[in-house]
Amino acid sequence: MTHYPDIDKALSALEGQMEDLRKEARRLTAGLSKRTGVTPDDLRAHASDLYENAQAGLRRADRYARREGRQIAGYARENPAAASTAGLAALGLIGIGLWWLLRSER
Repeated sequence: MTHYPDIDKALSALEGQMEDLRKEARRLTAGLSKRTGVTPDDLRAHASDLYENAQAGLRRADRYARREGRQIAGYARENPAAASTAGLAALGLIGIGLWWLLRSER
């Protein structure tokens, strides 16, 4: 340990408390598993599935956004006047929507 007995005592006390907390966590986990029938491994597997599904959804959304962006960019190159008009209309609709939201919160 260290050359300081007080620090050694504090460290051993903390290690004892940590072990007590680990035992309590194991006891609580076992109690929950008995009552619910769900084990920590089941929860881990479920969380992993959720994570994988979220990743797959994000990949699909990314592909969709890229495809739509390429189509819009191609359309804007072919017809710049209509694209700028559509952009201004979209900004106007967003502005009206924000105005309506702020007005309705009063």
